[in-house]
Amino acid sequence: MEENRFPTKLLTALILSLTFNVVFIATQVLKAWEKKELMTTIRLVDPVIDARKSRGVGGEILKQFFFMSNEQLQQELMNSQHVESGFLRRDLALGILAQFHYFPIEKVLVASDLQKREIYFENEGGEKIKITLFAGLTDPQFSAVKKFLDTELWPLSTEGLMNELKRYGEKAPETLKKALFCTPEFQRLQRVFEASSVVMEPENILQVLLLSDDVDLQSTRSLKVFLKPLLERRSKNVASLYFWVEPDLFSLEDSQVLELLDLCEIDQPWVEEGVKNLMTSSRSDKVRQRASQFFEKPSLDTEKKQPEKKRITHRVEPKETLWQIARRYGVSVEEIATLNQIGTGQVLSVGKELEIPQSSTKSIPPG
Repeated sequence: MEENRFPTKLLTALILSLTFNVVFIATQVLKAWEKKELMTTIRLVDPVIDARKSRGVGGEILKQFFFMSNEQLQQELMNSQHVESGFLRRDLALGILAQFHYFPIEKVLVASDLQKREIYFENEGGEKIKITLFAGLTDPQFSAVKKFLDTELWPLSTEGLMNELKRYGEKAPETLKKALFCTPEFQRLQRVFEASSVVMEPENILQVLLLSDDVDLQSTRSLKVFLKPLLERRSKNVASLYFWVEPDLFSLEDSQVLELLDLCEIDQPWVEEGVKNLMTSSRSDKVRQRASQFFEKPSLDTEKKQPEKKRITHRVEPKETLWQIARRYGVSVEEIATLNQIGTGQVLSVGKELEIPQSSTKSIPPG
């Protein structure tokens, strides 16, 4: 028995040593992994300009510029004072103008010459906002930007022109409309209409276009694809046009067809023909019966429709964020984002209408 005591002690010591080494190695690997993750995070969130940093003032200046007017930002375009990391005050001002004031920088400067740098800053609500700055711009390039701003009546991108038209509504100046009509994107949309044998005046196309919140005019290739998302806007013009481009409504579900029929008026021959075809189609009885009602004599004992519950909507103003809108109506950012199917950190387009949750405690925005 005495002979076995030494090997047992040796085995115990070896086990303890092995356990210690395994724990030590695992700890070092974990530390290295955490360090790598931290470095990755830093690379993804560029720390060059960040309002959370103890050093540097770039983030604070961006926060100030974020609340400046268009005119104030234009004045900063001539300010070549260095801020940090190679960026001047004019660089920050131009970045804000391009992203939040719809300045068409790629229309003024050659796109291939632009050195884009994505950085982040935080607004007063702690919301992290991504912005694109343009590094290495020269004095002649800034002179070209300033000249464009001084000579153009509406120095805006196509998206910016659309937002201004939505903001003005029926009071939109003719010069603003003509500025949009001259853009390559609008002229491309006109060709899409013409390809479907739909001849419409620019004014009428504009009325349809204004129904859309977010439409990519550069990628629109089909009038049907362009119109389909607009059906939910409940426009009689869109309903009539849709019967023209797709008479059998083949791509629509029964629920969508019923909504379309609620908007229709038998005032055009192609609409009348389309509705008649639905009466004998393979659609559900509900669709066929609804289509047949267009050709029945109206009953004297029609039931009065119950008034719909009024929706609370908010039209986005320049530089507004979800955090500001949520605070204004007393609801959370997540509630608004979920209801409108958008991301919580999404940059909002000016003029976009957001539906406010019914749980809102402020049905009327404060003045």
